[in-house]
Amino acid sequence: MVSILSVPPEVIINILKLLNPFEIEAVARTLNSHLYHHAMHLIAPCHGWVKNARAMCKLFPPSGKRRLFPSYPGHIPVLGECELDGDETPASIYEDYGLDPSGGPFFRSSPPDLRSWMKLDGSFDWLEPLDGKIPEQSLRHHELRDSRRHRAAPKSQVDKLKAKVKKLGLALPVGFETFFISDRLHYHIPSMRSWYFSLGNLVHCPSSMDDGAGGYILRFHCDQQWCAFAYLYLNPSGHHCVWYTGLDLYAEMGVNEGVMDYHDRSEQNNDDVELKEENGQSENGDSDSEKDGGEEEGDDDDPNVLPQISKKKIDLVALTFEEYMAMVYFEELLAAGSIPFKGLCDYVQHVYLSPTKIEHMKKSCPAVNSFLRAIRWGSKTRRKRVKSPDLWP
Repeated sequence: MVSILSVPPEVIINILKLLNPFEIEAVARTLNSHLYHHAMHLIAPCHGWVKNARAMCKLFPPSGKRRLFPSYPGHIPVLGECELDGDETPASIYEDYGLDPSGGPFFRSSPPDLRSWMKLDGSFDWLEPLDGKIPEQSLRHHELRDSRRHRAAPKSQVDKLKAKVKKLGLALPVGFETFFISDRLHYHIPSMRSWYFSLGNLVHCPSSMDDGAGGYILRFHCDQQWCAFAYLYLNPSGHHCVWYTGLDLYAEMGVNEGVMDYHDRSEQNNDDVELKEENGQSENGDSDSEKDGGEEEGDDDDPNVLPQISKKKIDLVALTFEEYMAMVYFEELLAAGSIPFKGLCDYVQHVYLSPTKIEHMKKSCPAVNSFLRAIRWGSKTRRKRVKSPDLWP
């Protein structure tokens, strides 16, 4: 009988690399000395992400569609939906984006497994310019550069936010400051669904929404008709996530967030050199020269006496800020009928997956069984739809 002790280390490592972070962590917990060292070495780079994912899913149980491919069945639920997401890929574009026509249908996975192939370190190296990627007829949907609603936040506003975050003992997500002080990055995000970036003020989260955890919320992305919003949630533990809701939470809470000054052009940062200098600061956005930005409206509000808004009014749509930004970027490109390029093809091939990959888990995993039932996997109707290249699979 072959023992695990007789398996060469390089073979063990290659096998472990095929597992997701949660499965690798489970291997490490067996405490088998022959496996533990290799498993811990592989889990180390994403250990913080795993802790953050678990903490946020526990605090804000996701309520995603059963028709979305579960990325980490048995570990992380399918996340909630927002207007910026796709669902399935039409069979007519399979070959354009490198999908095997015989392997469909393909469903968007949730949460998308991005870290296994993308460099999510706050540098936004994956965020390529739009030039040549969006068909000319689609450019009219993209916000113009001189639009007040599509400018990056003034640097003074970001500095004030950093000072407040530091004073409260919180931490901004990696890449948050980098993105919001740079018009260069800002205009790489398409806006086919007419969303724009609007940086609000950091305010207490009502205790009813985070079970009294003492978190703070910050609006940063919203629909042009002011009927849908994305909020960053910061937890005192250092964890964070992104919510989607149809509520203007500031208005619901009676918080006067003030008016941002978008007209001071002298404070706009368009210089890549300055951007690199800003990136030299710590991960939390701290700066030695930073001054206290003062108290903002809502600083002294007791989260326990704020209007009690049900957490059912929000959806957890992204486990981290940069994952949200990547999802928006690539899904907007797909909505625009983007000309295929490597980054987008990689996204489609890693995020839109076939049920055949998890069909074998139907009996052992309730999440997989629920997904397959929801898409009517194996039914005659499903097979007929897949055969037609002009229909959504």
